[in-house]
Amino acid sequence: MGKSISLFSAYACDAETPSEPIAGHAFLVATINNLKEDDELHVISRSILKQRILSSVDVINRRNVYFHFVSIPKIFSFLEKPGIGIKARLGYLVWNHYAKKYLRKQPWINFLKLAHHVTLSSDILPTLLTSIPNTTFKVWGPVGSTGNYLVFLLPPYSARNIFEALKQLVRNFISHITGRHFSRQSDLVLAQTLRTEKKFQSLGVRSSYFPNQFIPNYKILIPYSCANQETHDSSGLRNSASKVKVLIVGHFVAGKRVDIGIELMKRTKSNRLSLTVIGSKPQPSNRFFQSINFFQRKRTLPANTYLLGKLDRLGTMKTMAEMDVLLHLSGREGPSFVVGEAISMGIPVVCFEGTGAADTVRSVPGCGLVIPATKSALNNLESYILEASLLRSEGREIWDLRRIEDYLSTINKELS
Repeated sequence: MGKSISLFSAYACDAETPSEPIAGHAFLVATINNLKEDDELHVISRSILKQRILSSVDVINRRNVYFHFVSIPKIFSFLEKPGIGIKARLGYLVWNHYAKKYLRKQPWINFLKLAHHVTLSSDILPTLLTSIPNTTFKVWGPVGSTGNYLVFLLPPYSARNIFEALKQLVRNFISHITGRHFSRQSDLVLAQTLRTEKKFQSLGVRSSYFPNQFIPNYKILIPYSCANQETHDSSGLRNSASKVKVLIVGHFVAGKRVDIGIELMKRTKSNRLSLTVIGSKPQPSNRFFQSINFFQRKRTLPANTYLLGKLDRLGTMKTMAEMDVLLHLSGREGPSFVVGEAISMGIPVVCFEGTGAADTVRSVPGCGLVIPATKSALNNLESYILEASLLRSEGREIWDLRRIEDYLSTINKELS
C-alpha cells in the first residue's frame, strides 16, 4: 500500500477560544495523533490563526504534516474579529471562497484519500468539499444545531422573542434545503444533534450522531467537581430543606432566554431559590435588557438574584461548583459546551425539549431534566428545578480527546 494523503479543514481552530474553535482544535489534534508514520496530512485554516495553531500542536517531529493558511483581502479583515454572529458567518463565506481557489491549484488535491471539513459547524453554509475530487472520501462535520421555536413564544413576551421564533422557523426551512444540497457532496455527515442526524438520514445521506462536545483539561474541574458538599447528605443526595442555588450561563441575548430565569425569581414566593447569572452585560438596545439595567441602577433586581457579568472559564467553573442546578434556557444551539461542563462536574441540568442541550442531557442518564417548552411546564419550573437538585453524580470524564481519536480511527480503518 502507498501512502495515504488527507486534508483537514477548520475555519475555527483555537485551543484558547470556547465553543467551535476549541472543538476544531481538538479534532485537529486527534487527526494528527491518528496519522500513520508514512501518511501525509494537509491542514488548511485562516492566516490569522497561524501562530496560535503552530504553537499549540506537536508537529516538531511530524514532517508529514503540512499547514496551509489562507488570507482574505484586507477590505474584509473586519469580518475576522472574534465572534459567533453574522460577521463570523460572512467572514467564513469570504474565506471559503479564497480557500477553494487555493485548493484547486494544489497538485496533491487529486490524490486525496480523505477530506474532513470540521468548522464552521453550520449546515446552512457551504464547505471546501466541493473543491475535492469525487474519488475522495469526504466527511462533513460535526455539523448542525437544533432549535425549538416554542421556547421563544414563552412568557415574558416581547417583539424580539417573537422575531426569534420566526427566525427559527425560517432557519429550519433553509437548513433543510441547504442540507440537502451540501450533504450530497459528502460521504459521511457527523451530526451534532439527533434531529440533524435524522434529517440527513431522511435525505438518504449516511449520517452519524457525534457532537463536537469537548471538555478540555478535565482534571482542572476535579477540585471543583461536587464541591458543594455541605448541602448534601451522606448518600450524595441534596438536602431538600436547603436553598437551591441556580446558575444560568449565557450572554444577555434573546436566544438564551435569560429573561425566563429573571421572571421566575420575580414571581417565586417560596424563598427556596437563588439565581446567579454569568454572561456579558445586557445590550441597551433591547427593552427587556434595559429593564435589567434599570433593576441594577435602582438595586431592585428580584431577591436572591445576582448578575456576575462575563467570567473566564476558570471563574465560571469555580462559580458552577458552588451551584446546585444549571438552568439552561437557550432555544437553539448545538450540543452546548456549558451543559457538558456542568454534567462533567456532576451538576444537574434543566433544559428545554427540542434543543441541542436536550440531546446532551439525554446522552448521560440521570444528569438532569428535559422539560417541554409549554406554559404549563414554565409554571412548574421551580418544581422542576427542585426535583433536579435532588439528582447527584460524581464528576466524570465523558467528552475527552480520546473519544474523538477513537471515532476518527474507525473512519481510517474503514478506508484502509
